Amino acid sequence: MSKDCSELQAIIEELIADIEKVKEIWCGIRADNPTFEQVSEENWESKEALLWMHGETKTFEAIELERWLFSEPPISETSKSDANDNYLAWIDHLREDGIYSEFDVDDLPKPLEKESLVTYVTRLSQYVSQKGWGIKRQRRALKSFLSFLRQDYKQEDVAFIEHIFPAKSDLMNQQKFKKISLPSSFHLGGFSGRALIKLSNKVIIRKIWPQVEAISHQVAGEIIKELAYQCAFGRKNARHHAGEALALIWLCISSSRIRWPRSLESVHELSLDAIVYEKEYPELLAPSFFGPHPVRIGSRVARFLQTVANIPSKKPRKTILQTPLKDLRDRFRKTLKIIKLPQDLGEITFLTFLSYPHHFGKEIR
Repeated sequence: MSKDCSELQAIIEELIADIEKVKEIWCGIRADNPTFEQVSEENWESKEALLWMHGETKTFEAIELERWLFSEPPISETSKSDANDNYLAWIDHLREDGIYSEFDVDDLPKPLEKESLVTYVTRLSQYVSQKGWGIKRQRRALKSFLSFLRQDYKQEDVAFIEHIFPAKSDLMNQQKFKKISLPSSFHLGGFSGRALIKLSNKVIIRKIWPQVEAISHQVAGEIIKELAYQCAFGRKNARHHAGEALALIWLCISSSRIRWPRSLESVHELSLDAIVYEKEYPELLAPSFFGPHPVRIGSRVARFLQTVANIPSKKPRKTILQTPLKDLRDRFRKTLKIIKLPQDLGEITFLTFLSYPHHFGKEIR
């Protein structure tokens, strides 16, 4: 039986009406000032996309929702712990657990006296940037130590490692970066690829799957708009999945405003408690490897998410979304076929929306 999505439809119809009001104002200004570039048809296309992306039409809210967050990741007690204690624990792990390894413990430089773990890991990254990975045994020893830390501690306790040595990373020469235009999805820790040429001769880059590369906000807006119309006016038996797919995209975009590592699964499994109203505006406790972090979300999006969470389900749940990722992906793929995006944009998935949409034109990926 189809789920009742009438409340979701009402919220979307309200958003459509508000966007039409903004459009009327723009068209009125354009009629009186035909040479005013800010209200041109091209700029309206960009403006409308942002309205759909954030689900809000008020200027002051739009400005706040466009702001990226640059707060420093929290420093865990683990990161401040003695590096030598962790180094010795790693050696015990290799010897006592009988782990076969094609390297010697001496292949990894030892910590300095009273050196903190975060300082030690940073020093190792600086060494790699200057000298390279070294021989195969040295690289294996380093990877083994970092893997041990990731397995021995909770994710949020050693999340700082992901900023220094991403789990999936490689080393590239700076000279290569001078000759190519790096996509925005390349990261060294929390820094974009465009900043890499200012660093040392070799740089550690995060390996990114192609579908993670950001799309333009125009393309993002087009996808969101189509899902919204499917939820409000589509086939009754497809409205719920369309509404949850839309909710997941809004959750991803909100979470993408913090430049900390995160996973799609953690966003999909967010509970209703992740939406908080402790301030004058709603916030989402966006998940990350460093733990939840509050980010501003639009009031209408918050209402939409709450309404999605309140739709009854057969099994008790604590999460905002009740539809499995597999089914949401199926609805998403069908939506992409409807809007027929250019093939040269490459693969687009929910994961794409965990990279904040860019402003460089709809044809650019």
